Amino acid sequence: MALVHDTDNHTMEDKLKEFMLKEKEKSLRISRIPKRIKENFLKLADKEFEGDYGMTLKYLWDCFERETTFMENFDIKLNYLVRLSEKDKNEENGSGLKTLSGKVLEGGIKKNE
Repeated sequence: MALVHDTDNHTMEDKLKEFMLKEKEKSLRISRIPKRIKENFLKLADKEFEGDYGMTLKYLWDCFERETTFMENFDIKLNYLVRLSEKDKNEENGSGLKTLSGKVLEGGIKKNE
């Protein structure tokens, strides 16, 4: 009978280890979070996601990705405008970039006409 008991314990140990491994895959442990950031995170989770920290983290990650994409696109467009401005300066001998209001941008400084 002791042999059966040991086999059952071994099986239970295996099941426990398997359960713990599955839980580790789902869980995330973060330490050293500034107090204010943690409080704000918990407030956001409670208010918007009914305390679901996983969905809160996903939401924040999605916001981060959108912000990163926006900034990358903004830099590309800004570089394009700078190149256009430099091209116009070379062609028109320093007239700069004209805005819709009629002001001219030269080197980032607005000048009235």
